[in-house]
Amino acid sequence: MSELTQRTALSADASGLAYDRVDQFHQSVDSGDAISGEMLALRSVLRGMGYRSDVFAERVGRGCEGEVRRLSEYAPARRQLLLWHFSIGVDCFERIATARHDIAVVYHNITPERFITEPLSNFYLHLGRQQLRELRDVCVGAIADSNFNRRELIATGFRRADVLPVWADGRTFRPATAGAKRRSADWLFVGRIIPSKGQVDLVKAFACYQRTYDPACRLVLVGNTTYHEYVDAVFREIEAQGVTGRVEVLGKVAERELLEVMWSSGVYVSLSEHEGFGVPLLEAMAAGLAVVAVGSAAVAETMGDAGIVVESGDPQIVADAVASLRMEPGLLDRTLSAQGRRVGYFETFDRAAVLEDVIDGCAGFDRPLRVAAYGPTNWVEQFGELASGTGSYPDVAVMWDEGGGEGAGGGGGEGDPAGAQTAGIVVACQAGPIGDHLVRADGKRVSVAEHGGWANALEEVIRKAYVPQVALVALNPIGDGCQVYLSKLRRCMAGQADMSSEFGLVGEGDLADELALSVVDVVHVVIDVTRPDPGVLEVLRRIVEANSGSKGIVATVHGYPTAAGGASGWEAQLSEALTGCDFLVAEGSDTQMSELADIYRDAADSGRRRRGLPAAARRYAKVSASAAPSSE
Repeated sequence: MSELTQRTALSADASGLAYDRVDQFHQSVDSGDAISGEMLALRSVLRGMGYRSDVFAERVGRGCEGEVRRLSEYAPARRQLLLWHFSIGVDCFERIATARHDIAVVYHNITPERFITEPLSNFYLHLGRQQLRELRDVCVGAIADSNFNRRELIATGFRRADVLPVWADGRTFRPATAGAKRRSADWLFVGRIIPSKGQVDLVKAFACYQRTYDPACRLVLVGNTTYHEYVDAVFREIEAQGVTGRVEVLGKVAERELLEVMWSSGVYVSLSEHEGFGVPLLEAMAAGLAVVAVGSAAVAETMGDAGIVVESGDPQIVADAVASLRMEPGLLDRTLSAQGRRVGYFETFDRAAVLEDVIDGCAGFDRPLRVAAYGPTNWVEQFGELASGTGSYPDVAVMWDEGGGEGAGGGGGEGDPAGAQTAGIVVACQAGPIGDHLVRADGKRVSVAEHGGWANALEEVIRKAYVPQVALVALNPIGDGCQVYLSKLRRCMAGQADMSSEFGLVGEGDLADELALSVVDVVHVVIDVTRPDPGVLEVLRRIVEANSGSKGIVATVHGYPTAAGGASGWEAQLSEALTGCDFLVAEGSDTQMSELADIYRDAADSGRRRRGLPAAARRYAKVSASAAPSSE
């Protein structure tokens, strides 16, 4: 087992709260920083939920001393959850990861290393990727601030991640005077001046706009200028484009100066290539600036149906898009109206509900998946009788596939890709009023008829999309033949793309308790009977006793029965020790190897039933009042 063992918290106390404290950590906190602002906003929400909550950091910036505590003061409570805001590698990783608390990562994205050539920064970005992979084996929960980031967490190996979008308070950015006078042609962009933010390309697009449409306009760049190599490249481009004197690089500014710049500019233009969320986009919308942005990474998701999203940073395309706001009748008013609605969506997002759900899950409470339907109204209404209703960011989106076509009844509506893109997994329905086939996320078709009805088929599809976490344990001593089998088993498990597993080769006395504290769903034990040892049987008994009340237990016996007869009483003792297991997996059976994922799912369901919780397949299709909005 990994040294960084996963743990679950104790049961909720009389107050009904899952933990005594829910604190937060990020390596640095600074005024004006988006992550810092998010942490302080979440602290208010957590305290409003009744939790004792503080924000901790290794480095506390000037002006934040009264709001943030230093990491040296952090002392986990008996029942403690730490929300670890993660965006780059940290030197204190081992200290936090191995402390006696539960951890949920809050992922804000790590900038890809290709964008940063400065050696020290690049080192910590690379370190962050490594540490994120280690965190998947430590965390009992995960939050992403966009579905773009959620997909990255899932690809890293996290089993489930909830989406909690970043937002603090749009009122700060709204102009003090409605209809304030603007330099309506001036461009603005806010963001650290680094390659991923695309300021060099922005200068090119601005120069094209100035030459084509308005030689009197200006471009204002606000953001940290410590990445000197790229800042120099921006100034070289300004000179090469002949716009010296028309581009102003302000660097990092105080909040009041930023507000003044926003309120006096006319359009916010972003050619950023990589945004995990894009807080300045919403700040610009709240300030009443029309936003034009390239829809890269999470940008299109954050903007939704607001602003103007362009597919390319080509200078002429961007220049034409900005010009259309002035030249096309009514476009500016429609854009600002849509942006106001988008800001309102994030301002009213029920953050407490998401946090409550995440915290309950971290504490070990059962959490049904959120399933949403997108398609024609009549189809969604039928689906609503089967699917659990959801608000934003469902775990699973079930889409109407118009290609199923004829006989659909009530016809012709399309699925809603914009809504479904916020789901962790998308499945499609083909043909029939509510589909004769489901198409899984991996492209495989599932026949409704073969599963005895549409609800059963949906349960099966979603069940296969979410695979239990497995601890593979080989009990010592083991011989070369068993090592070969373990290698084959690992390859088989790793080769199934939908399986997330944890491996260990251990035989220590405290293993049973360590597994009982872990958040894995299934324990798969491998015993080598070619090397009989009474101590192995004792460890097996302890594992079954400590875990069978909450986890599924699977066992494989290597060398049975060829070597069993040589050991006095070994066969009978082993049979007795195995009676508490849910499944025995025969070694060398290719059929069973190919069905390993199904065996683990069934074992996990056995564990859930013993805890008095609904079986995994059944909880995915709870009846609820409504499904997600349709798009007819």
